[in-house]
Amino acid sequence: MGVLALSLSVPGIPASARTARGFVVRHARIFDGRRTLSAHDVWVDGGLIRAVGERLRTPPGTTEVDAKGDTLLPGLIDAHTHDWGDST
Repeated sequence: MGVLALSLSVPGIPASARTARGFVVRHARIFDGRRTLSAHDVWVDGGLIRAVGERLRTPPGTTEVDAKGDTLLPGLIDAHTHDWGDST
C-alpha cells in the first residue's frame, strides 16, 4: 500500500498531461480529511480537480494512472514554527 499526494507533480504523470488533456487517477482509496472512499477515480484537468467518482468517463487521450492499492490525500501543510532566544 502506498500513499499518493495529489498534486501537479505526481510521479508517473508526464508534464504534457498536466497541461494539455489532464489526467485521471483510477482505483484509488481517497481520504478527504474526514472519510475514506475506496476504489474511486480523480480527474484533474487544467490544474483543477474536475471530478471524483467511480468509473469516471474522461475525454479521449486523457492520461490514466492506476492507483490500485494506493491512497490519495489532500495536500498537507506544515505551518508550525520554533522560536528561540529574543525572537518576538
